[in-house]
Amino acid sequence: MNRPGRWERQAFDTCTRHSPLRKGTAHQYKPGRAHWLTVCLQSVIAAEVLYNVAIACIKLSIIRLYYRIFSAISRRFVLVLWGLASFMIGYSLANAVGAVLQCLPFRSNWDPTVKHHCIGLSIAGTIFAAVNVLTDLVILILPLPPLARLRKPFKEKIQIMGIFCVGIL
Repeated sequence: MNRPGRWERQAFDTCTRHSPLRKGTAHQYKPGRAHWLTVCLQSVIAAEVLYNVAIACIKLSIIRLYYRIFSAISRRFVLVLWGLASFMIGYSLANAVGAVLQCLPFRSNWDPTVKHHCIGLSIAGTIFAAVNVLTDLVILILPLPPLARLRKPFKEKIQIMGIFCVGIL
């Protein structure tokens, strides 16, 4: 019987680490499960793309909420919202394209026998994560200046700002 190679072992671990199959017999690597492993690795690529789309939709929905609430207050604020929404769309497209093209040719994402070239995933992942956190903070802080200018008592302003900042938790 052939012993699994390093690539096969890492791929199998990646695909079964959070899988409900882990509790069954799938937690032991067995050669000959190449089809299952291929499908699993293809699913990982699809999940990366769908994750980026989901995050973009969530952030764009919050930006749209801000637009509906604050559009009558300031034209400059609306332009900032449009700029942020445009950035989020571009950033999300770049993330999705990066997930699909992280290894070329595309087939090399699940087939170790194909000669390939991959980007530095740790560097790219760190950069994308940092930008993601930064956009989260911008989206959380964005409504605070208009809320601070409300003609309300100080205590009410703080309470309203607190409601908008619940997302920090």
